[in-house]
Amino acid sequence: MNLLALRGIRRSFGALEVLRGIDLDMAEGEMLGLIGPNGAGKTTLFNLVSGFLPADAGSVAFAGRDLQGLSPAARARMGLVRSFQKSLVFPGLPVVENLALAARLRLGGGYRWWRGRAVAEEAAARATELLDLAGLAGKADTLAGALPHGLQRVLDVLVALAQRPRLLLLDEPTAGLATDEAQRLLGLLRTVQPAPAVLLVAHDLDLVFGFCQRLAVLDLGRLIAVGPPDSVRADPEVQRAYLGGLA
Repeated sequence: MNLLALRGIRRSFGALEVLRGIDLDMAEGEMLGLIGPNGAGKTTLFNLVSGFLPADAGSVAFAGRDLQGLSPAARARMGLVRSFQKSLVFPGLPVVENLALAARLRLGGGYRWWRGRAVAEEAAARATELLDLAGLAGKADTLAGALPHGLQRVLDVLVALAQRPRLLLLDEPTAGLATDEAQRLLGLLRTVQPAPAVLLVAHDLDLVFGFCQRLAVLDLGRLIAVGPPDSVRADPEVQRAYLGGLA
């Protein structure tokens, strides 16, 4: 059974058909890159999978369950978690509290601090584990809003990982990062435990081709190629969509 299964996904905005019959599968633990020119439909597809937009037609199944009608919060509780192009952290809280709060949501504690010491201790342990893994233990007590842009992007991804997702949708997580920072961030996704499946959108094609096991290429709302990086790079239709940029 695939972790994620999209069948016949269609979405229009007025007369503009943004997604045109998308079929796509993801396996447990897979890192899949979703690439395509601007306006190809990548963010719309993210919004449909994560529940922020309904599809006009087709189905989204996660771990064998049809997600029709489920809210983004309900999908996140199932383990389908996403990030956004803009970092979403609590700027007035310390870094470690941002992570602990996210971990509490997955554990069922939410903001209700009286749910028990065990939940608080497990959430704190998850926060400490992620900070150590990312090499940010020295920033634990820093207010999130005081972090430089690059570290806020890292924290945003750590907040998602604190929820122990089975599938993590990352929308431009490396935007604004230097190459070495971006490589470290994507490397973190390979070492964190439990390791989620990752659907990654990023404009840095070298990073995407270097880190992802498979690529799915969108162009004008259609999937024009799905496969290993080398076969996608050599695909003539993909090269046409990028005006030769992948050759």
